[in-house]
Amino acid sequence: MTPDGQRLRRCDLREHSARSRRPAGSPRWVAPLGRRAGSPRLAAARHGDADARRSPRQVAWDIIARGQSNDMLQQIRRLGSVGLWLLLSLLVALSVVPLWASAASEPASSSGTSPASGAAPASLAPHGGPTGSTEASGPTRVRIGVYLLNVGKLDIGAGTYAMDFYVSFRCDRDCQPSSFDILNGRSTAEKNDDDPRFKVFRVRADLVSQLDLRSFPFDSHKLQVVFEDKLLQDHQLVYEPDPSMTGIHPSAIVVGWRLAPTWQVQIDRDPYPVYGQSYSRATFTIAVTRPKLSAFLKNLTPALIIALSGFLALFMGPDKASQRLTLTTSALVGSVLFHINMTSSIPPIGYLTFADRIMLINYLGLATVLIINVRFLALSEAGQTDLLNKQLRGTRLWCLLIFVAAHLAHALTLRT
Repeated sequence: MTPDGQRLRRCDLREHSARSRRPAGSPRWVAPLGRRAGSPRLAAARHGDADARRSPRQVAWDIIARGQSNDMLQQIRRLGSVGLWLLLSLLVALSVVPLWASAASEPASSSGTSPASGAAPASLAPHGGPTGSTEASGPTRVRIGVYLLNVGKLDIGAGTYAMDFYVSFRCDRDCQPSSFDILNGRSTAEKNDDDPRFKVFRVRADLVSQLDLRSFPFDSHKLQVVFEDKLLQDHQLVYEPDPSMTGIHPSAIVVGWRLAPTWQVQIDRDPYPVYGQSYSRATFTIAVTRPKLSAFLKNLTPALIIALSGFLALFMGPDKASQRLTLTTSALVGSVLFHINMTSSIPPIGYLTFADRIMLINYLGLATVLIINVRFLALSEAGQTDLLNKQLRGTRLWCLLIFVAAHLAHALTLRT
């Protein structure tokens, strides 16, 4: 026998002895444990065996569940797109709505209103008495002037303020105008000059006025002092402005506000139909304005910083879905808390202020970013990384541009 034949004979004998020692029905070759566990062919075989052991009903339910998950993902995308465009539309609409309500609510300026520096005396026909050309047949004409010394604390929450001033009366005949009354507050008066036709009183008054807060925190207010005689009707006494005795002391200030340099004087008639009487009324008005730089730094800068910190979530990586949601939600909660603190200094009013509208724009912007982040989270969990990266790059610029444009458009509606 040749050497090759001997080798073949030995291999046949070994195979025969191994087959005789193997149990019946066992596989001819068994791979080691490590190779057997990692073999793709064996894994596929085991997966096929598992599928074969499942019932047709279970397989059908799995197919339906996969379809429902895909449908749910599509619905989330569709709802996210609709919600995004809806919020952006509300954001733009809110920013461009003009302040027509505030303009309509402003009272029209009366023809009797004039600056104290060049006011012409207003002439009123006496009520209930004859109108003659001589002094004896007409009412006593009293020229009234106010010289402001100081203004106390202006409390916009209560609409109250205090004033310290001199009021002078110059009559065209001997008169006693000491029965004057201040209609919009309580006062104490001390007589300084007591000539027959010239009277001067120093008045300290706690006054109340209706403050318009539509432009808060860039608001300006008109502080008024309203004079009226308690006894003499307008057919007995008529007020006229006295520009030469009207002015403001150089040291007069209002803490936290800018005081206008001149008074506005209005003379009109105040009727009381129930009693059949009417009285001459003199209204002195001076304007105070909040400094705009201080108002912006103290009230609006923190709100904008909080909102922009929420928009920074759009610049985070696609794999930072949970961190984006946390940052945006924290910014939204911080905006709400800051809004509550900012409006705690003003009374409850039935209209939106300028600061309220700014906070509404911030709310809409942050809510839009929150919806975008939820949609991106759904895309990330679905494994659509390419679509997520594409939409994330396009959304960053558009969201910031629309947010900034909304604030700029809203700023143009501010009444200066």
